[in-house]
Amino acid sequence: MRKGMIHAWKRMLAILLACTLAGCGISSSGNAPQAEYQAENEFMQAAINEARKGIHSEEGGPVGAVVVKDGTIVGKGHDTVLAEDDATAHAELAAIRNAEKKLGTRDLSDCQLYTTAAPCMMCISAAELVGIGHVYYGCGYEDKASIGMERAGGAVSASAGTYMEQLDRDACLQLFKEFTDLDIELN
Repeated sequence: MRKGMIHAWKRMLAILLACTLAGCGISSSGNAPQAEYQAENEFMQAAINEARKGIHSEEGGPVGAVVVKDGTIVGKGHDTVLAEDDATAHAELAAIRNAEKKLGTRDLSDCQLYTTAAPCMMCISAAELVGIGHVYYGCGYEDKASIGMERAGGAVSASAGTYMEQLDRDACLQLFKEFTDLDIELN
């Protein structure tokens, strides 16, 4: 009897794998359906994928982030403000924490941060604190305000402007649209 159960499980896993490889709508983004849009930059795409995990599980807003060192993702995270009922549970902070843990250091000066939305003052301060070398963001502060995510008009520290760069805005705007179509209440 036990041998039969093991065989059944193996068969089911084989079918699931075949379905995934054939593009049956199952994705590595958890329970998120396959997206119809793609970022040009692979690291911004990874941040989008991370954000999609969060919005499709209704954990938070459309923000995902990855920390990259030497062309490799060393930390990732998505917004979990709703799931944790914590206004500070931002994607950038989760990605930074994961990178610090993986690398065994709080010095991320040889790393870059990719995030689907321009970071808030708290996240920029955290990036500066650990020495992140460059921040790439998708949607700007005005885009965030248009979906109710930005309250303070996007004020950033004076030094942040020297190392922040917008990237893949169109793909991130599509992520924002996907989020608003889900009609998730952020407050």
